[in-house]
Formats: sequence, C-alpha cells, structure tokens
Amino acid sequence: MQAKPMRALEVERVVRKLIGFIVTLTTIAAVYWIVPEYRRGFYAPYWAALYDTLPELLVAAPFYVAYVDRRQTDPEDSYAEIGAFVLSGAVPQRTEQIRQHVRGWIVKGFFLPLMFVYLCSTLGSILAGLEQPYRFDIMRWHAFAIDLLFMVDVLVAVVGYVFTLRVLDNHIRTVEPTVFGWLVCLACYEPINAATRAYLNYETGANWTAVMPSPALQVFWGSAILFCILIFVWSTVSFGLRFSNLTNRGIITCGPYRWIKHPAYVSKNLSWWLVSLPFLTAAGPAEALRHSAILLALNAIYALRAITEECHLSRDPDYVAYRDYISENGAVAQLKRLFAKASRSPIRRSG
Repeated sequence: MQAKPMRALEVERVVRKLIGFIVTLTTIAAVYWIVPEYRRGFYAPYWAALYDTLPELLVAAPFYVAYVDRRQTDPEDSYAEIGAFVLSGAVPQRTEQIRQHVRGWIVKGFFLPLMFVYLCSTLGSILAGLEQPYRFDIMRWHAFAIDLLFMVDVLVAVVGYVFTLRVLDNHIRTVEPTVFGWLVCLACYEPINAATRAYLNYETGANWTAVMPSPALQVFWGSAILFCILIFVWSTVSFGLRFSNLTNRGIITCGPYRWIKHPAYVSKNLSWWLVSLPFLTAAGPAEALRHSAILLALNAIYALRAITEECHLSRDPDYVAYRDYISENGAVAQLKRLFAKASRSPIRRSG
C-alpha cells in the first residue's frame, strides 16, 4: 500500500468493500452463535469486550476502507469481490484471494477469543497475587513471574490479531494451506488441546522444588525455567503487530529469530521438561520412561508445527533468504563450526 493516494475516491467500490466486510463479520457471528463451544462462560469476557467495541468499529470502518482504497496498489480485493457478489451476483474471479480471505478470518475468529480470555485470566491471577500479603515463598513468586511473562505474551497476541491492517503493513499475506498444518496447530489450543493433554499427560504430579535438595539449587532451577519462558515471550514480542498463528504477515528476523528459526517452540518445550521433570519420579524407572516418552510425543507435535510452518513460509522468497542465512550463520551453524575448529586444533602436550 502506498503512503500517498493513488486515485480519487470511488464510492461504488468502497460500498462494495463495506458490504463484503459486513458479510464477513455476520458470518463469523453466525458461527459463534451456532457452535456450542462459544456459548460457554469461558468466553464471557470476550463477548463483553466485543459488545463494547463493535459500535466504534462499525463507525470507523467506512473511513478506514475509503482511506485504504485510495492507496491500495490493487483495490479490487476480496471484500470488493464479496460485495460485488452480494449486490449483483458477480462470481468472484480471484478464487485463491477469496480462499485466503476465508482462511484468514477463520484464524482471527478462532484465536482472538482465546487470546483475549487468556489475557483476562493471567491479568486476574496477577491482581490476585498483588492483593496477597507479602511473604517469601519461592513457588509463589516464581508463579507470579510466569503469570507476568505470559500476560505480556497474550497481550501481544491480542493486539496482533486485532490490528491486522493494511495501513500498518501487517496484513495477512498467506494462510497455512494444508489441513495437516491446521490440525497440528489447533491441537495445541482449546478446545482440542483438552483431548491432546488427556492422551499426552506427561506430568508426574511432583513439584520441582521438592526434587531440589537446597534453596540455592531451587533458585538456579527456577531461574532456568524463567529464562526459557522469557525467550518464549521475547519471541512473541519480536513479532509485534504481526503476531498470528497459521499465517504469513511478514518474515520476522529480529530478537531471538536472529539465531534460531523456532525459538518460541524450543524454549517452550524445554520449559516443560524443566518444570515436570518426567524422568524423576518415585514410581520407578518404568514410569519415568513412560512419562518421558509422552512428553516427547507432545514435543513431536511442536516439531510438526515447525515443519508445516516452514513448508508454508518457504513460498515467500524473504523466508527462503532468512532460512539460508540461519543455516549459514545461526546459533547451530556457529556451534558446529566451533566444534569443528576445536576438533582440528592440535593437542598440546606438556613435559
């Protein structure tokens, strides 16, 4: 999209786009109304916020659409085609553009309610923690720090899903095209992750502080967990307004992505090993092996997410360049060169 207007205001096309936008919102609302999942009290905070902000959104929409329409390189977008179909029955010519439109709104319609409810939940936990009288308890303050980090994480996610705008150049370019890519992603989120967790319940019930023999080791281990969560949240923050699952809204190369392609997945999965310690259980080595195998299976889901995301993003030349750069200059590549150099160095002997 250009910074300066490229054409005069064309009211007819703006009207078509507004109709396409209203049809899109109406369809999403109908799905929310029909699907039982969205009638749960779990989503009550989202509905309250939506009812409060929807009037302002509808008032601002005509001005935003008119502003963007004059600056788009190709103004005949999916909204315009949907509007033309509603007004005159004109069959959309750009079917792939319509498919991307539908998939993009499914992503937003699914993830925005979840992230908003998660944000309200973590904010509630933080406020409840602040209201408690002060006392030193490593588990209490550790949990508070994790809640604070996760609040930042979901806040960025909510802002990213809300402000998907061409004017900010963070609009959706493409959406994950495969059913398998969608399945491995959705398996990690409600309501599907309830079944995932039921089958892949790796937790032993042991408290990691109970395993640590000294306060110093507890502080060290707790700090390692927080470090993993910090990397995870830093990865989300690096996306900024471009955060979104299952989409390409521009390739991210800053933050921890300068050194590794999937820092969020790596750090999150590592934190689960540090928190649950499935290999340390009083039930014996067989149970330790079983719980470790279950957690490995959960890790495999995230590995599949990484693989499907790379296949999707590899259609973007910018991602191909980024992937090649990481292969040559990323953390793993540098470690390999370091070890190779060390192995070639002559062994010095004294005496």
